[in-house]
Formats: sequence, structure tokens, C-alpha cells
Amino acid sequence: MAEPQSVENYTSIPGVVGVGGGLKLTGGVITERRCITFLVEKKLPARKLPEVERIPKSFDNLPTDVIEVGQFTADCGTSGAGVTQKPFMAGDEIGPVDCAQAGSAGLLLRLPMEGRYGIVGYGDYLLTNYHVVFPISRAFTSAFGRHIRQSVGEGWRRIGTVMRDVRPLGGAAVNQADAALVELQACDTTEQVYEGQEWDAFIDEILQGGGRVNPLFPHYHEEYNARHRDTASPWGFRPPPLGISTPVLGTKAWKSGRTTGVTNLVCIVTGLTTTVNYPAPNGVCKFAGQCIFTTIDGTPPSSGGDSGSVVVDEYNMATALLFSRSGPYAVGTPLPTVLDSLLHESERERLNYPMRALPTRDW
Repeated sequence: MAEPQSVENYTSIPGVVGVGGGLKLTGGVITERRCITFLVEKKLPARKLPEVERIPKSFDNLPTDVIEVGQFTADCGTSGAGVTQKPFMAGDEIGPVDCAQAGSAGLLLRLPMEGRYGIVGYGDYLLTNYHVVFPISRAFTSAFGRHIRQSVGEGWRRIGTVMRDVRPLGGAAVNQADAALVELQACDTTEQVYEGQEWDAFIDEILQGGGRVNPLFPHYHEEYNARHRDTASPWGFRPPPLGISTPVLGTKAWKSGRTTGVTNLVCIVTGLTTTVNYPAPNGVCKFAGQCIFTTIDGTPPSSGGDSGSVVVDEYNMATALLFSRSGPYAVGTPLPTVLDSLLHESERERLNYPMRALPTRDW
């Protein structure tokens, strides 16, 4: 057959749902051999396919690999099923106040607030998915101004308002991210949280009791600054990341999600072009520059309600924002891509998490 000039053009073949640079799987075991990975809805013998729909054994001097993934979907859980407790941490259940859907709190960010004469202070923000903060069964529009809740016990509390979003577009659009930035506010108010003001009552109590304060970020308590929930840990949490980087092939990682908690992952595909199915009326959206994560034992890395989880790698660097899944595979957007989509350059330069480049092992 005449090979397409670009490997991404193979996604037009019926049944091919994605393509990217990956690690070859042999008998379900992840190897260190680099390849072009084709993701298909259902894996079929070549003899049952028309010649024009067959995946070549190699492309651009690299071997190919074909993985059956079904169809990637983006969905949410139902409010109340997640384990949430004070203090607020990454991995907790969040969602819109006007519907029962639920996703995961991703990463706490601290951003500068610009005034007429420069920076006038810093605000607290939460990073998650757009489809976590906007009712997923409605036609996607701007989520700006929507109030967001955190489940607490049998009830919930309003914790913030969506300030920015990157919503997926259907049709011929090629999306880079599904993301939202929530401005954290004093509980059940619309008051902006400024440096020196604590929005979590639990942290307030610790501070009043003489607890230690992080001198760099005085509005965060040192014990809880952006930590990730881990109910299986004797301490109940995992420490905050050291910085932000991009996913690297073969790197071990973990995520803390509202439904499945902490799961151990490995990155097997980067530079992925794929399609993701959203509930009606939004339909199929195309994404580029994504990553695939899986688990070593083949168990699902995420489930409904884990959207918005942040992936942290073995170097303790936050690397990706999960938003879609299918069986033992989860799709994530590299965090630098997410932040480029949401933040101004001056904000990225002053993040509480430094942007760091690691020695790459990508193809």
C-alpha cells in the first residue's frame, strides 16, 4: 500500500484510534524497545483486513506495535462515592455545585496577581479537567464563573470558582488539553483568598494552635501544602511534587484519584494523536501531543471520577493531567502543555512549582 506521508494520517483508517511514539509490548510485557505505537479499537489478523487498512511492520526506520484499547472515553463519577476528608488535598472529590457529577482535584497552584504597579499578592488555584467542573452531559460552553464544591462527609462545601478553562472542541478541531483553573475561595463565600489567608478551616485550626508555617508560602501549612491523598498510607498522604516536567517513556509514576486512589503507572506512549469520546451532545474530540499510562499488572489505572488526577513520576515531578481512559490505559496531557494553555508567561515564571527539564529517554 502507499504509506501516508505522516504517521498521524493512519488515524483516518477505520478502527485506528491513535498513534504515537512508544515502547513495544511483547506478550503484554513492556520492553525498552522504541517503536511507533498504533492504538486500535479491536486487534484483527492482517489477513482479515483490506490491504489499505493494514498497519506496516515499520515506519520511518522504526518498528511498529499495535495495541487494542477499544475507545477512549472521558467521563465523571457520581458525587458522594469518593473518600474525602480535611484538610483539602490533591486527589479529593470535586465537582460543580449544580449537578451530581464528580472528578478529582489535580494540583494546587500559587499564582501572582498583577496590579497597576506590578504584583500585589498571590492567589491559590486548583488545576483539574474542564469536564470535571462543567456538567458533562451539556453542550460545552465556557465554564467561567461556575461554582465548585468539595464533598465532605454527607454534605459538601463550596471551595471556589472557575476562572479559566480549555474546553474540548469537536469536528475538525485538534485539541491540546481538557483543563480548568479554579480560584480557591474562603469556604462557602466568593471572597478571593490572598497570601496570609487560609481557605481551609482545618489548616486555620493548626495555625492557631502553633503549627509550623511554610515561610515561602505562608498561606499554606507546611504539613499539607499540595499533598496528595493516599488512604493506604499510614500517614494518609504523599508529599507534594518537587516541580513540573514532561512525561518520559518508561518512567514509573503514580496518581492519586478520587475513585481508585493511588495507582502505580508507567508511561508507554508519548506524542500521541488520538480521539476521545465525550457523552452526548459533545461526541468525539481529537487530541494531539498526549501520553498513555498503564499499570504493570494490567489493572485499570483510573476509573470514572479520576479525571483531573495529576501524574507524579519516580523523580517526584508532576508530569501529566489525566482526562480519559479505556481498560488498562489512561490518557494524560503533559503538564507543561496544560499550563501553557491556561497561564500567562509571567504566571508560569512565578509558579510555586519550578519547571524542570529531566534527561529524556524519549525516541
